[in-house]
Amino acid sequence: MDIGKLFRDGWGLFTKDLGPLIVGMLIACIIPAVAMSIVVAVTIGASLGGITTNAQGEVTSVDTGSVVVWIVGTVIIVVVAVFLTVPLFAGLLEGVLLRIRQGRAMAYGDSFNGFRLFGRVVWAAVLLGIIYAALMLVPTGIIVAGGVTSSAAVVVLGVVLLLVALVLYVYLFVRWLYVFPVIVDRGVGVGEALTQSAALVRGRWWWTLLGYFVLSVVVGAVSSVLGFIPFVGAVVTIVLYPFVLTYIVAMYFQARGEGGLIDTVTGYVAPSSFGGPPAYSQQATPYVSPGAPPIAPPPPAAPAPGPGWVPPAAGAAWGPPAAAPDPSASPAVPQAYAPAPPPPFAPPAPGQAAPAMPGAPAAPEPPEPPAPPAGP
Repeated sequence: MDIGKLFRDGWGLFTKDLGPLIVGMLIACIIPAVAMSIVVAVTIGASLGGITTNAQGEVTSVDTGSVVVWIVGTVIIVVVAVFLTVPLFAGLLEGVLLRIRQGRAMAYGDSFNGFRLFGRVVWAAVLLGIIYAALMLVPTGIIVAGGVTSSAAVVVLGVVLLLVALVLYVYLFVRWLYVFPVIVDRGVGVGEALTQSAALVRGRWWWTLLGYFVLSVVVGAVSSVLGFIPFVGAVVTIVLYPFVLTYIVAMYFQARGEGGLIDTVTGYVAPSSFGGPPAYSQQATPYVSPGAPPIAPPPPAAPAPGPGWVPPAAGAAWGPPAAAPDPSASPAVPQAYAPAPPPPFAPPAPGQAAPAMPGAPAAPEPPEPPAPPAGP
């Protein structure tokens, strides 16, 4: 796994749809936050009647009804967070995938498209949440029980199980890192997404962990340094979340062996070795939508003129160049420049002189007869 290419691809995808990604991230954060704030306000307001305080303002008693209201309110907050946040983030993920698969630019309302996958993405989030929570709660409960009973052996057992649970948590997290990209990209169910994600990670688990670890370190360092600056820290956080999304998408396509599709979107041209021309050009391979007929190859170029070149006849197709002549053979005269054959020989008619051979000297003319003598 090329980590440098992951950062380049993630940043290229992020800058391609900068506005829709940031706005979509704001939508995915603000809407659930507002809904949860309303639930908290209603819960607190309903539970105030069952709380008794003294003159100093200290709580002296809380009735059972208020406790039930708090528990129900907490469950509703978790449900609202999952039911709203997960589909909104799935919509952003779908927008990035469509940009890569179909060359479609993201729209500002793409985050709401994730509600079409509501059942699958929410069920995946709930299932993974239960598994991860169980891994942590079981050893934590054993540690608490050991502390209550003052049993050092139980506490040690709980600590050991907690370390094992942490290792197992990291293993499963990396193994199922691509569950949501697989659901959105391939349109499969949760079980199949778990299987396909594990297959993509198999054989490259350590590289996948390294790629995600480097991302976490870089994002955490930038967020920590700039978080001390008022307002700037909040803005940087909003920008970093979409970049994390595009980076994980780049990891997913690199695991599938389809990193070249992202190069096509970002317009990246890989340099060739030895300082020569680019190894390939993304402009040379236009995007063809699925189901469209293939693009016909261009006609072969005409051969360049050379020594002894004879132009083809009108209407003749260009063909492959002729084979090199054999040096031991006598040179052939091109047909276009061959001399015309001599006419066939015919005997002269009676009283007619024979025709002269080509190249023979001209015959001397016969002397004129002498003039007759004059009379006396």
